[in-house]
Amino acid sequence: MTIYSMTGFAHTKLSGDWGELVCEMKAVNHRFFECKVRLPDGFSELEHTLKKMLNQHVNRGKIDISVRYQPSDRAKAEACVNYPLIQALIDAHGHMTETLGNKARGQIDPLALLRWPGAVDINLEDLEPVKEAVITCHKQCIEQLQTARLTEGQALSDTIKQRLDAMNTFIAIVEEEQDGHVKKSQEKLNQRIAQLISEPIDPQRLASEVAILAQKADIAEEIDRLKTHIRDVSQCLEKGGTVGRRLDFLMQELQREANTIASKSVSERTTRAAVELKVLIEQMREQIQNIE
Repeated sequence: MTIYSMTGFAHTKLSGDWGELVCEMKAVNHRFFECKVRLPDGFSELEHTLKKMLNQHVNRGKIDISVRYQPSDRAKAEACVNYPLIQALIDAHGHMTETLGNKARGQIDPLALLRWPGAVDINLEDLEPVKEAVITCHKQCIEQLQTARLTEGQALSDTIKQRLDAMNTFIAIVEEEQDGHVKKSQEKLNQRIAQLISEPIDPQRLASEVAILAQKADIAEEIDRLKTHIRDVSQCLEKGGTVGRRLDFLMQELQREANTIASKSVSERTTRAAVELKVLIEQMREQIQNIE
């Protein structure tokens, strides 16, 4: 399987006797699948079809689709003016002038009225060939977008794998420090017990000393969980597909274990390693925000 990024851009162009079509797609990260389509007048019926085609390839992300159509000179076209809408706009302008007085100065620009959405409808003799071309152009744009998303997704995957390798290096440092600290803690515990034995022994105090030293020294569980989560991240990257949310959850778990190791640290070297682990996890988390 493969890893796809949620960000990408695609631009395709198609031309024929009917004119020229341009299709553009811009994709950014988003929690869910969200698609907005901008179509020329007369093509609105294609919106659902275009969204459905895209959703078969894209599961998460916010995608803006723009289709532009320029009829050729050969295409027979007729401009139909929506006179009721034009009259309504003129009446609205007159009402605003009466209401606002001097604040609403200025003449109505006829060209501005014609540019109003829905004021002019271009009726071509036959739109069916153009609609078929829109589908073809849209399909080519999806293929281009998928190629861009796949390329960036692979780069994101490689970056995360590099961070995982670096994490293993710092985990080895923590383990090395942990082994040395356990021996020192045992020696310190023996010394404390010897001091307590030379005095009247308080069982509760002895139990408290043992518990405190054991808690400070033991980060073995945190290390084991870190290794487990790292394996899970690697498996997700190998499996591919829509794994962004799973990876984001694993980053939270990794950060939790790194924070615990930092809080339990009793050596400067362990503290530095824990800080580096948290930096690497945050870097991965930022990259994962773009993974589908």
